[in-house]
Amino acid sequence: MKSQRGKSQRKQAASPSQSEPVEVYCRIRPIDDPGDTVCVKPIGDSLVQLIPPEISSLRNGVTKEYQYTFRQVFDETASQKAVFDQTALPLVEDLVAGKNGLLFTYGVTGSGKTYTMTGEPQDQGILPRCLDVLFNSIDNYQAKKYVFRPDRMNRFEVQTEADAMMERQRREIMPNLTTPSKASLKRPESGERICDPTKVDTVEEDNNYAVFVSYIEIYNNYVYDLLEELPYNSITGYKPPQTKILRTDSGDNMYVHNCTEVEVKQSQDAIDVFYKGQRRRKVAHTALNAESSRSHSVFNIRLVQAPLDERGEEVVQDSEKICVSQLSLVDLAGSERSNRTKNSGDRLKEAGNINQSLMVLRNCLEVLRENQKTGASKMVPYRDSRLTHLFKNFFDGDGKVRMIVCVNPKMTEYDETIHVMKFAEMTQEVLITKSQQSNKFDLGLTPGRRHLHELQLENAVASPEIMNPPPLPSMLDFTFGPPFPLLEVDLLEERESDIQDTACRFTRGENRGESQIFKIQLADLLEERDIQDTTYRFTRGESQIFKIQLADLLEESQIFKIQLSRFTRGERLDLEYLTLSSSKSRQPVVNPRYHRRSKSSGSAEQWLEHKPADIVETNTIFQPQMTKKKSVTKLDVKDTKTATKYVLTHQEQDSSDELVTKLIKGDVIPTLGGGAAVVFHDVETLKQVSPGSRKRRSPTTPRYDPALQWTDTEERCSVALEGHKRSRTTNL
Repeated sequence: MKSQRGKSQRKQAASPSQSEPVEVYCRIRPIDDPGDTVCVKPIGDSLVQLIPPEISSLRNGVTKEYQYTFRQVFDETASQKAVFDQTALPLVEDLVAGKNGLLFTYGVTGSGKTYTMTGEPQDQGILPRCLDVLFNSIDNYQAKKYVFRPDRMNRFEVQTEADAMMERQRREIMPNLTTPSKASLKRPESGERICDPTKVDTVEEDNNYAVFVSYIEIYNNYVYDLLEELPYNSITGYKPPQTKILRTDSGDNMYVHNCTEVEVKQSQDAIDVFYKGQRRRKVAHTALNAESSRSHSVFNIRLVQAPLDERGEEVVQDSEKICVSQLSLVDLAGSERSNRTKNSGDRLKEAGNINQSLMVLRNCLEVLRENQKTGASKMVPYRDSRLTHLFKNFFDGDGKVRMIVCVNPKMTEYDETIHVMKFAEMTQEVLITKSQQSNKFDLGLTPGRRHLHELQLENAVASPEIMNPPPLPSMLDFTFGPPFPLLEVDLLEERESDIQDTACRFTRGENRGESQIFKIQLADLLEERDIQDTTYRFTRGESQIFKIQLADLLEESQIFKIQLSRFTRGERLDLEYLTLSSSKSRQPVVNPRYHRRSKSSGSAEQWLEHKPADIVETNTIFQPQMTKKKSVTKLDVKDTKTATKYVLTHQEQDSSDELVTKLIKGDVIPTLGGGAAVVFHDVETLKQVSPGSRKRRSPTTPRYDPALQWTDTEERCSVALEGHKRSRTTNL
């Protein structure tokens, strides 16, 4: 990562003296059974020989051995320490010097890539040893925590130690006042770890340092942050991690946006952070590896450094004077074939994405090599994969690139190993521009100011009597002769009294001035409070007005809705009225009024009888009587040329299962286009009904007539008693 000094310029084509090839190392994994035959044998320190098996798909009937040259070859007996010293230690030195570095392990699945990168607690790999060497080198030059803080845009800000202490109290001390649980203090992953005591001597003593680490993985060509704090829900559990995007900062450097960066102060803290992310990394069991990595993991170590001020106490408060260097340790997932791993489902999809990303990496290196050899300017397909897009700056000359090829020497791995060897051979031919970045800042300050400040502090603590010497005795005589006589000098006494009076007046004036300043400050505070009260009242009044206006708007909205519904309903009713009552039909294509024949021309009527073939003959007495007719079973256009009347015979079954014959009649009228149209105007129905059995009918019961009924009780009683229809008057 470049120092924060503005946007970098476009890189020009580098001369051979300013470029260096990609350094490729080879490490051979020990075999489980020493008696097994191997396909890879080391020859010297930089040469390996590839021996084909007797049955090989690539031999083509000819036994041919291959030899490949590497920067360094590590055989089965090479230790983790030896691998680290040759491959990663120079990258740590460049990291301290302010330069970037990229180291990735490459090979087929089960070849020992993850072991080379992480190792075991008793035999650490490259990653823990890098952290040990880094903190051993900058241990006495680290800045206080939170002096440097990331700004979420791949840059860093600097703040004073007082502000850093306040932020540390807010982040760490206040939330963790409770007693920590014992479970959180255990570190089962690291175990009894053996640290690497190596140190780097190129540390700039007048700089302060801080280390930030981040851990990401590229799974199915998506970027995930392994250190992200996932929100927890008591019902659904932890929320799934969100994918991250790649962005470009102000210096044209690629970075993962919104990625978690943790500041660590010792190597053990960084390793704990690494294992925290390692637990969330995607691994699975396959036929070739019990714990196969299903994603590419990237562990970034960022070293932030800035010079001290002229007194050697604190960091210079200028963000442009910060130098940020980065070391990326990449554990690539192994390439594999589905016919060997027997994968299916998600495992098969993961293998396809892994092979695709590795193929894009190979294509990018091939295009770079071709451009450098032929002078062409082909576009390098960095964007075809997240892996190559993220490390685009390294291949463009923004740091040193190294690769460790891990090889499984089993004879069954020959077909896969030969492809790995060809890729490694091609990679060594790619030239990378040397990085010119440095952590040297030309500020015109005196070198060694940190050491000088430390010496001043040590002297102040070691000899406090130098700063505060003991008082001399009051009766000490410095003369050897007789004592001088005591002389009273009035002038000196008067001058002393004047000095005391002046000091008293000055003290009173100072107190009076302080009281005036306090009164002014108090008046300012009261005025500010009055302004705040006025603002609050004004805001509250505006809020009330807004609420009233909002209520008016809601009321107007309701009124408008009612009016709109009424208008819509009225418009619908008007539309129905116009449709049902006031609509006017257009003039039809054929108007029978203009084609009506005279009644006197009845003998000239020509009937066209359309009787389908499936008509049942009823043999009724009443039959259609047509003077001139033409009967057809299938209607044709030529039949309508001479016809003036048309009748269609149709039969159907009614509800009582009786056959009903309908004669649908109409007029045949010529149209303007030369054809004919039929206008139906009448339907005759012929129906047969069975007479049934004859029955004698009973006399009908007279209907009930209210006018014939008696309505008066006296009249009914008189008829009942006398038996007459009219009442008679009895004279007593």
